[in-house]
Amino acid sequence: MLLRYKFRIYPNGAQTLLLGEMLADFGRLYNAALEQRIAAWDRRRITLHFLDQDKELKATREADPALARWS
Repeated sequence: MLLRYKFRIYPNGAQTLLLGEMLADFGRLYNAALEQRIAAWDRRRITLHFLDQDKELKATREADPALARWS
C-alpha cells in the first residue's frame, strides 16, 4: 500500500526571502554542475559521475560561506 502526504507551508516574509535565496543558490549549483559535465564530455569525452562532483561540492561549500549556510 502506498501512502502519499501533501503538506502546505505558509512561510512568513523573512522565510519567503530565505527560501528564494536558497532556491537561487541551488539553481546556480545545479547549472554549474551540469555545465561541468557538458564541458568534460565536449573537451575530453569523459563522463563525470555523481561521486566526483559530490566531493568537489563539499569543498566548494566549505570555501564559500554563502553556500555553507544551507544543509
